[in-house]
Amino acid sequence: IVLGKVAPLYVAQLLELGVLLSAGWLLFGYRPNGSVLALALVVATFAAMLVAFGVMLVALFSSMDMALVLGGLGGMVMSGLGGALAPVSSLPPWAQVVAHFSPAYWALNAMRSITLDQAGLVDVAGSIGVLLLFGVGFSAVVAWRFRPAAVKIGTT
Repeated sequence: IVLGKVAPLYVAQLLELGVLLSAGWLLFGYRPNGSVLALALVVATFAAMLVAFGVMLVALFSSMDMALVLGGLGGMVMSGLGGALAPVSSLPPWAQVVAHFSPAYWALNAMRSITLDQAGLVDVAGSIGVLLLFGVGFSAVVAWRFRPAAVKIGTT
């Protein structure tokens, strides 16, 4: 049942990331210089990790409202620390260290390498591995905390 509910979320996440990359291609001339296969694997792994993060929040909190609020906040913090708002090198030294604990850092680092440095699958395998570890970690929390009979409260 859980996989049946999670699979459409994964597809939606893939579509969202695909639309973003397509818009970048159409509107801004985005062209990766590296492996398109590596880019596809980074996107697929990042999408799976994002879904695992969302399901983890639902498993952790009794309120859907709390899960949504913390998901939005967590997403903004992870993406900001990961380099989506400014290059990690421009962040304060403490934030540059903390950035390595953000899944967005690893996804953006891999995408930057593919786009600018002609990276291939071997070059970004480490980043994909870290994204997989984040996803497995989030999934482990889901397995530990998820209760099918738990009733979620909230307006959403």
